[in-house]
Amino acid sequence: RLAKADPAVQHIPIIFLTARAKMEDKLVGFRQGADDYIAKPFNAEELVLRIHAILRRGVSKPVLEGVTTRLVIRDLILDCKAFKAITPRLTTTLTPVQFDLLYFLMSHPGEVFSPTKLLHDVWDYPFDAGSPDLVRVHVKNLREKIEPDPANPSYITTVPGHGYTIKS
Repeated sequence: RLAKADPAVQHIPIIFLTARAKMEDKLVGFRQGADDYIAKPFNAEELVLRIHAILRRGVSKPVLEGVTTRLVIRDLILDCKAFKAITPRLTTTLTPVQFDLLYFLMSHPGEVFSPTKLLHDVWDYPFDAGSPDLVRVHVKNLREKIEPDPANPSYITTVPGHGYTIKS
């Protein structure tokens, strides 16, 4: 939590590698700022693939590719150079995971993406790796940063049984 709150090191990915395998422990880990969470026993090849996935997205793709410096959906602005989300009520710095998720959703307004599709398209997870709970926690954390009322989201909405979308 302290590392993710420190602007000097918040960009450094954190993977929890732990014997604590209960869902409650995983959720706490993600809420604390983990970019990934792997419980023991684990498959070494999966660990390596997850590390490679995190390293591939280490510097956010839009900035590297020079695609755009800003995305706008209604009154939500994503500043791609400063990694900030700007709403009428606040400006907040996003973690790399949050930035990549918001960039992807804002690049596809109105489209609905399943958790599996988000894991693959946003974070390069293989289709058979990762948990929908991981996406749920990242969406929840992002909502807490950008939504006026995270319990009643106006930007990132859930389409029951299908996934997530950002309203255009």
